[in-house]
Amino acid sequence: MSVKIDLVIKIGGSAITNKDVLETTKLESLLWASNLMKIIHDKGLRCVVVHGAGSFGHHQAKAYKVSSGYSQYNNTTQLTDLEKVKLGFSLTRQSVLKLNSILENHLLEKSIPVVSLSPFQLWRTKNKDVVKHGCDVIKETLYNSLLPILHGDCVFDEALGCTILSGDTIIETICTEFDVKKVVFITDVPGIYSKPPSLTDAVLLPKIYVESNGAISNNISTSQASHDVTGGIKLKLQTAVNIVKQSPSTKLFISQVGSESAQRICCEEITENNSFIGTEIQFAKRWET
Repeated sequence: MSVKIDLVIKIGGSAITNKDVLETTKLESLLWASNLMKIIHDKGLRCVVVHGAGSFGHHQAKAYKVSSGYSQYNNTTQLTDLEKVKLGFSLTRQSVLKLNSILENHLLEKSIPVVSLSPFQLWRTKNKDVVKHGCDVIKETLYNSLLPILHGDCVFDEALGCTILSGDTIIETICTEFDVKKVVFITDVPGIYSKPPSLTDAVLLPKIYVESNGAISNNISTSQASHDVTGGIKLKLQTAVNIVKQSPSTKLFISQVGSESAQRICCEEITENNSFIGTEIQFAKRWET
């Protein structure tokens, strides 16, 4: 029997941290996110929260090449490199857990019964593909009316030794294992643009349609921060496409932290007649069966 989830929220690392400054949060955004979660909790919505790492983890992971793993250095004379990656693994986890604790504390201050489910303990990958997950624990947490919160994390990889498991990949797995009504990506920008939003001719795309073969209806030029080890907007967009393709009934939105639109998208029923600022990604209707 599939478990129904009303809402999966991805709080982007760029939304709640200053990604250019090591381990620096955006307090106003954290307060907004905790107020949003209080509204969702009081409405009785069954929700899962996943947050990115931002400046908590990405810098360490990049410096120590954690995403590439350490198996390449096994049985070689490059012991210094091997130990460097393993140290980076620990430092990255330490940093990510700091942010997780900060967000968790904000939610607890709102009397929200939140439980952190760090992926390291239960999730495993092989060449960065998920081969073991902790969705049974998520299910049990939801059944007990608790709010599960997960985050991008370092995990063991059967081929690479270790790697970085992104929050976006976690969400895609959750949508495979559960019946998810709505997914909302909360970012530092209003939605998906035709080009990086820093460019003057960039246009916000209110809708993106996904074809049956996974192609999308728009030409989109993306960029990625130099310290982002989880794929940046490219992975987020691909994750969204994969979710919509495998589950056409799941509504998927991208909206900006701190905005009224993001709150409305999370808490209300969005229809064709509702106006909001953001991007909705949906299955192309002509392919629906």
